[in-house]
Amino acid sequence: MEGCRLPSIHDTAYPRLKSSLSEKELNELFTPTAEEFDLAHSVGHNTAMRIAFLALLKTFQRLGYFLPLHKAPRQIAEHISMIYGVHDEAMEWEAYDGSGARHRHIARICDYLGVRHFDDTAQRILSRTIQQAALLREDLVDIINIAIEELVRQRYELPAFRTLRDQAQRARAAINREFFDRVCRALGQDRCLMIDRLLEVDGLDKKSLWRSLKLDPGAPTLKQVRAWVERLKWLKILDLHSESFFSAIPAVRMQSFASEARSLNSARMLEMEPRKRYTLAAALVRRQVAQCLDDLGEMLIKKIRKMHQ
Repeated sequence: MEGCRLPSIHDTAYPRLKSSLSEKELNELFTPTAEEFDLAHSVGHNTAMRIAFLALLKTFQRLGYFLPLHKAPRQIAEHISMIYGVHDEAMEWEAYDGSGARHRHIARICDYLGVRHFDDTAQRILSRTIQQAALLREDLVDIINIAIEELVRQRYELPAFRTLRDQAQRARAAINREFFDRVCRALGQDRCLMIDRLLEVDGLDKKSLWRSLKLDPGAPTLKQVRAWVERLKWLKILDLHSESFFSAIPAVRMQSFASEARSLNSARMLEMEPRKRYTLAAALVRRQVAQCLDDLGEMLIKKIRKMHQ
């Protein structure tokens, strides 16, 4: 999963503006209130600065971060400009984005909305939140969304999307490395070598024991019950399912590792970094032991129910 495509902003809950807005959206989301007009008049010394202030305020309310106004959809500025009877083309948005006026406006908006800048304290909150999320989540989208939710809850301005994504990726990689190291140390060299043998492809039929490991149960016939009893014995002989191998690793992460392993063939597993390969394989064996017990129980229930009928 770490080798998968990195999520884009569109995959996450990171707020963004549509490239085209309807009249209804402009009226409902980007029309200033009477109080906001009063605030703009107290801040801006001319109409242009008041329009810029209101455009910055309304886009921040929608996004949770300060977007350069020259990158915002023109419709927003046009909508607010028309209220003042001014043409949007007269506004020099790029000049405003680099001006001291914008910085003063940002400070007033944060004060008005009770929002704090993304500072060192926010960075510590972000790092802690991402670290905790990465303990329980494998998907970067989930980790990023949890971080966004926490920053919004604590009323902080959101950082750039890339900041969230890069920190989530680094935290997940560090935690996974720690998990893989723990499991490999617990497994020992002999069990790791046995996992590699499971992945070896037979030269004659081009099959591996890894493929057999992922089999699903058939119909609950007596023959199948016996076959599944033998399968359970084989899985236990592998000696990869002990709970002690996975101590301090959350169950939800073990499920994630097992699911990833089940989705891969032996060739893909052998291409993987060894510590990750051994962890994923052991996680799958552990899940298959539990699944085999469940399957046997289900088979016996069905047999008994059929006998009663």
